[in-house]
Amino acid sequence: MRYEVTEKTDASITIVMLTSGPGYSAKTVSKYVLKDERAKVSAANKEFDCAVSETKMNGQTQMKSYSSKDVPQLMGGLIKTEGPDGKPTMILSDYSSGK
Repeated sequence: MRYEVTEKTDASITIVMLTSGPGYSAKTVSKYVLKDERAKVSAANKEFDCAVSETKMNGQTQMKSYSSKDVPQLMGGLIKTEGPDGKPTMILSDYSSGK
């Protein structure tokens, strides 16, 4: 398996994943897009102001992510993720600053 960054901008990164083996080879293009979009998301008994990003594979949205600087970056700042159908696949239920 080999990953190659083919494009990087302030708003996105495009990665090509090449997978091969005996009698098999596949190429997947993923584009991670930071949208110029903000959203309010309720989770963990709090409302967060979130940045929105999308993960696209071969041009189709696979996941939409909502992240906030109010959540420890060790956790990736993730508040919620949605699948291609728009239904939540993960919602933050609780967190601690570790203090």
